[in-house]
Amino acid sequence: MESTIVSHDASDVMPDSDTTEVFEEYANISQVPYEVLRFLGHGSFGCVEEVRHTSEGTVFARKSAKIVAYKEAYINDIVRREVAAVRRLRHNHVISIHSVYREPRSIAFIFSPVADGDLNWFLERCADERFPDKLLSSLKLWFACLSDALAYIHSQKIRHKDIKPGNILVRAELVYYTDFGLATDFRSEITSCSDGYVSGKTPMYSPPEVISEGKRSRSADIFSLGCVFAEMATLLDKRSVAEFYNYRVRDSSHAYHMTLDKVAEWLKPSTSFNNFIEQMLSTQHEKRPSAMRIRDIISLGGVDGISKLNCHHMEADFKGLKASFSSRLSRERSTSTAECVTGPSVGLESPNRSTRHLFGIRLWKEPEPHIMDIAVE
Repeated sequence: MESTIVSHDASDVMPDSDTTEVFEEYANISQVPYEVLRFLGHGSFGCVEEVRHTSEGTVFARKSAKIVAYKEAYINDIVRREVAAVRRLRHNHVISIHSVYREPRSIAFIFSPVADGDLNWFLERCADERFPDKLLSSLKLWFACLSDALAYIHSQKIRHKDIKPGNILVRAELVYYTDFGLATDFRSEITSCSDGYVSGKTPMYSPPEVISEGKRSRSADIFSLGCVFAEMATLLDKRSVAEFYNYRVRDSSHAYHMTLDKVAEWLKPSTSFNNFIEQMLSTQHEKRPSAMRIRDIISLGGVDGISKLNCHHMEADFKGLKASFSSRLSRERSTSTAECVTGPSVGLESPNRSTRHLFGIRLWKEPEPHIMDIAVE
């Protein structure tokens, strides 16, 4: 396949049928139309910088990495598929990829927003500053933001494949999923660096079935998000992630799948929300709740300590639903066809319908069973 030299803006969507590799190409670094404003750090597979387009003046973040020469053709195919899938997503809590360009032996991704840091950074900051109410208020809201975004991602037949605090960006009071399969697939293919990864996985946040068999489904994302939620809940209890980390170490490992009993102990005393996190961390993938159910419970049904949260962009979507929720709840409970349950099982599903219901309120359609590995079908 031949490369096409083309520039993108955030509104572009690559069609599923497109088989063209799309890059901007430059013969050398002097031709690249971006100037570095500041170094931001090292991301999952390369250097991260804040850059400005030299002619347009627009500021972006840039991730760049060296390409192993003999794998260049293979990497080009990964980039085409992965970027096409991520660019298809339109959500307030998912990064936007603006363009991808190549130089000889390197590749760079231009995206927004430019973050203040990642969730790891935020959790450490919150502990260092002795758990200020302002930071905890933002953190509490992010349970709704992250669950809603993941429900949307899964509805688009995409799996993230590497949810962890380092792949959740923080800018002001907002959070964004980033990297998706880009980091896990590229880690072993673009460079020789492999620290923290085994066959394209992050063992710390990977579920048992991925570690043992390499099988990934939507429920693998749920397990990883459950790990993240456990760390966020730790901060809400005014304890640090470092304390949690040290508490659950076993045989020099801090991987969640190996220390689930310690996680359960740490999350005591039991609340309905802590119990819900434990469901997300079930060793049996079929018993984990879907991302949509997680969103429904947090945003509409509610659980103790974290109930009825909506991130800002969800408020308009849920305005009508919340208005009718109370009035319809008692009616739904009184009907013979509506079986209302409390806690994590608050959502109702109609076995003969494809539309998801929550106490009789129609929500969006559940994703189809097949979810691709961040690739365009």
